[in-house]
Amino acid sequence: MNQNVLVTGASRGLGAAMAKAFWAAGANLVLVARNGKALKDFILKLGTRRGQSAHAIACDLSSPDAAETIINSTHEHFDHLDVLINNAAIQGPIGPSWENDWSAWRQTVDVDLFAPIDLSRRCAAWMMMHKKGKIICLSGGGATGSRPNFPHTQLPKPDWRGFAKSWQMSYANTTFRSIAFHQVQWLPI
Repeated sequence: MNQNVLVTGASRGLGAAMAKAFWAAGANLVLVARNGKALKDFILKLGTRRGQSAHAIACDLSSPDAAETIINSTHEHFDHLDVLINNAAIQGPIGPSWENDWSAWRQTVDVDLFAPIDLSRRCAAWMMMHKKGKIICLSGGGATGSRPNFPHTQLPKPDWRGFAKSWQMSYANTTFRSIAFHQVQWLPI
């Protein structure tokens, strides 16, 4: 494969599964999660493979400088980036919106919407320098239906899908691609 892949939310769950699949296919990895120890343990479990490298970046996407930190660290390891997978998300507060902590609401929208958009635009600029790249945006159940007591999760999900579709149309004449899909769909890369 010989591709460089950046995965957020990579220490467990779907992010870890995607990282394993890319690793098995021969990709180099930069993995991002809040828990640096969990990431390092995960990379150790991947094992070593000739011609491949895997790097951990412990970063909280709720931090305003998260995208810049991730891109700067990724530049230290790779001269180009082929794939960004925006997988990281938080659930946020549950319950009636008027009873939830406003700062927890803001954190959820920051992590689930603004951080991945910031990371995507920075990666897109880097990818366009090399005239290729794919940005994959994972979206949860909030993208396709509403649930009681989760209004804050409804905001980022539909917007994320529209964002990816808009980018796809904007860059139709290039080899750059942006894809968003719901958690139960799978699209080949």
